[in-house]
Amino acid sequence: EYGESLLIYKLCLDVQKRGIPSPLPEECLDDDYLFNPPSLSYTYRDVGAVHEQMGNLEKALSYHHESLRLYKSEKKQKNKKHLERESLFDWIKLDPTGMPNEEEAMEMFLECTSLYNVPVGRNDVDLAVTLHNIGQVHRRLGQYNLAMQAYSGALKGIKAAMGKSHPNVAAMLGNIGNLHKEIGDNDKAFQIYQEVLALETVALGDQHPEVAVTLHNIGTIEYCRGNFVKAEEVFQSVLGIQKTCFGNNHAVIAVTSNSIGEVYERLNFINKAIKAYDNALQVCSFNLGRHHADVGRLLYKIAGIYLDKSGELKLAEKYCIKALKIYKINRVNDDNP
Repeated sequence: EYGESLLIYKLCLDVQKRGIPSPLPEECLDDDYLFNPPSLSYTYRDVGAVHEQMGNLEKALSYHHESLRLYKSEKKQKNKKHLERESLFDWIKLDPTGMPNEEEAMEMFLECTSLYNVPVGRNDVDLAVTLHNIGQVHRRLGQYNLAMQAYSGALKGIKAAMGKSHPNVAAMLGNIGNLHKEIGDNDKAFQIYQEVLALETVALGDQHPEVAVTLHNIGTIEYCRGNFVKAEEVFQSVLGIQKTCFGNNHAVIAVTSNSIGEVYERLNFINKAIKAYDNALQVCSFNLGRHHADVGRLLYKIAGIYLDKSGELKLAEKYCIKALKIYKINRVNDDNP
C-alpha cells in the first residue's frame, strides 16, 4: 500500500522538520545523540525506497540524494564536536595541572574517553545503505557508471564498519557482480562471484541460501559461456541447497529447475529438459496459482520442445493452447512475443 506509506512518511517528515532545528544546536551533540541521531535523513531514504518500489525512479533518486545531503550535514556537525572534545582530551593529557581542580579534570577526561565507546563505523553503515539505494536506482535507470560509483562507495563504508569478511560485504560485492553481468562483462562478474562465494561459505556455511544464490549466479555465467555441463553441475548444487533449506515446493525450486531445463535443452537432453520444466511448472503452479503468467511461460517452453525437438505436434498444440488461455486471462497483448 504505497500511497498510504507515502502519506505516513509525509506526516513523519513534517513532524521531524518542525522538531529538529537546522543547524543542530551544540547541546544535541552529546553522547546520547551519537546513539540516537536525527532520523530526518533516514526518513528521506525510506521515502525514496517506496518511490523506487512504485517505479518512480527519478523521484526516488531525488529523495536518496537529499538523504545523503542531510546525512553528511549531520555527520559534519558531529565530527566538529568530536574534534573539540579530542582536542580537550589531548590537552588534559599534556597539561592536567592547568585544570581548575583534579575532580573537574577527571570528569572531563572520562567524558572524552566515553567517545571511544561509540561503535566504530556505525555511521559508515548508514551512509553505505543510502549509497546502495542510490546505486540501485541508477542501475534500474541504466546509468551503470553512476551505479558503480555508488556501489563502490557503499562497499568501502561496509568494509570500514564491519571488516572485510562480513556477510554484508559479500552481499554488496554480489550487487557489483550483478552490475558487471548486466553490462556484459561476464569475466569480471565471474571473478567477483567467486570472491563472494568464498566469503559466504566461511561466514554462513556451505548450505546457506545466500550461497545458493551466488552459485546460481556462477551457473548462469557458465551457461552464457557455453559451458553447459559445468552449468548443470552448479545448478544441481543450488537445487540441493534449496531443497535442504526450503523443501521441495518453494518458489526458488521452480527458478532453479527452469535453469536446469534450459541447460538440458541446450545439451539436447530432451526428456531431462521436459522433466525439469515440468517440475518447475508444478512448483510454480503450487505457489502462484494455475493461471499465473509464469505458468504460461513454462507451458510454452514445454510446447516449444515438443514442437522443435521431438516433433510431437499434438502435445505441442496441447501445451500451446493452455499457455494461450493463461496469457488471455492475464490480458497479455496480442502483439506480445
